[in-house]
Amino acid sequence: MTRMVVFSADNGYIEQLTTAIKSLIYYNHDLTIGVFNADIPQEWFLKLNNDYRAVGVQIKNLKLAPEVLAGKPVSRTHIDPMTYARLLIPERLTAARVLYLDSDLVVNGPLDELFNLDLAGNLIGAVTDYAVPESFNAGVLLIDNAKLRQIDGLTARWLAEADQGLANDDQTILNHYFGDHYFRLPDTYNLCLGTYATASYYQKPLFPQIKERFRRAQPYRILHYDTVLKPWHEVSTGILRQRWWQYNALTPGAVVDHAPLPNFWEQKRGNLWISTYTQDLPEIKTLVQALPDCCFYITAPTNMGTILLDMMRYPNVRLYPAAINENIDEIITKLDAYLDINLGPKDQKALERVRQAGIPILRLDDGGAPALIAKIRALL
Repeated sequence: MTRMVVFSADNGYIEQLTTAIKSLIYYNHDLTIGVFNADIPQEWFLKLNNDYRAVGVQIKNLKLAPEVLAGKPVSRTHIDPMTYARLLIPERLTAARVLYLDSDLVVNGPLDELFNLDLAGNLIGAVTDYAVPESFNAGVLLIDNAKLRQIDGLTARWLAEADQGLANDDQTILNHYFGDHYFRLPDTYNLCLGTYATASYYQKPLFPQIKERFRRAQPYRILHYDTVLKPWHEVSTGILRQRWWQYNALTPGAVVDHAPLPNFWEQKRGNLWISTYTQDLPEIKTLVQALPDCCFYITAPTNMGTILLDMMRYPNVRLYPAAINENIDEIITKLDAYLDINLGPKDQKALERVRQAGIPILRLDDGGAPALIAKIRALL
């Protein structure tokens, strides 16, 4: 059976689409990949077909006339009407089985088991939604297209419903239609990372269940950067941001050869952490410039202002706005010292964690930045 994978995107999302396709081919060969689009240049398809022909990959231009989806209402600013293209699969494609993937995800392992999964008579397979467990997330869909194509007028009915303006756009339409009649895919095939980060803040009662689902889903096969928390933004909250950039950095040759994923975050001699509620970090620029062999992790429980964001000009600074516990856990595993230098209220939870871990806490004293630099150098 042909292994057919389908994406949908517009030209403004081509970087994300390319990254998703590279990650897919990195682990999976002998594929037919279709891309629903209205404006992606033909040269892009020619280039990718040339890049990946050697591993049995064919990439098809599933061109749509602009008016097919134009004007369809969307519920959020980061969503484009092209999201409805997945509803066209039964009408436009003849493949017996189709794996649909959103373009804001990366594949993180082989999908052979998913391609060969028995849907037990169901028309689709999907992962149960993390935030709304009564529904499924439509970012990854394993579709019995042969059966769906036998239902007259299905795509037309779905698109007509889209005109009503729904809470979650095409996802709402698909949930209305299939209801509880879908095959529950293992969570590993759609780890919704944005939902995970958001739930850690705003859905406290539900978050332990989501965290347990993530724990059981290892090793992760598909990482879905859902919600507005995208890794290609200047900064973002959540986990596994760097993994997207690793797939993004792969050259076509590295994809074909399955070369090791690049690691362009230089290992530093020392790792220092500051947790702050304010942007007032006396002498921070002096410290960062004087200690280029140290990585400065700056976290905040809230979003960050322009003063802190400006610190990203320094390659040895890592910013974590609205940091979640998993960010802190990762930092502490490699930490050499905590810098208690921020003005205003102190992060008492952070201070307690480093005390319990036996990590030194360093402060600015009468000697100012030179004295603190000397302490750090002596510690390392």
